[in-house]
Amino acid sequence: MHENKIRDVDYSLYDFSGLIRKVLAGIEIDQKRFYLGKLVKHAETMEKSVELIENQRKLKTGLEKQGFKMIIAGRIRGHFEKCQKGHEILVFKEKGVDVKIAVDMVTMACNNKGLLPNSALIRKSKVINKIAC
Repeated sequence: MHENKIRDVDYSLYDFSGLIRKVLAGIEIDQKRFYLGKLVKHAETMEKSVELIENQRKLKTGLEKQGFKMIIAGRIRGHFEKCQKGHEILVFKEKGVDVKIAVDMVTMACNNKGLLPNSALIRKSKVINKIAC
């Protein structure tokens, strides 16, 4: 845990397939998709950007081993916000992934391929990471 009390979670170790099997027990799943935004290095926080990119790479590798199809859509943008104490903090937010999920759902429905319940979609949290004050 960081000194600023943000808890680090290593999602690359999480059993997402097990979660899907448990929640959707009895439903045949023919594909599992995981949607992520593209991360790029942020000049003002190069060290944190590199850390986030490495974490995403580990997550992607772990999910592929669990049989997920990885969909890279949208991007992760860093921008500054004011925290509750009034300090500026850099926040990384995902943009465009929800649009890609919606487009895929409509496309598959129109192509009569179905999406749910035969597929499982997982999307990483909207706010990817905050560097708190």
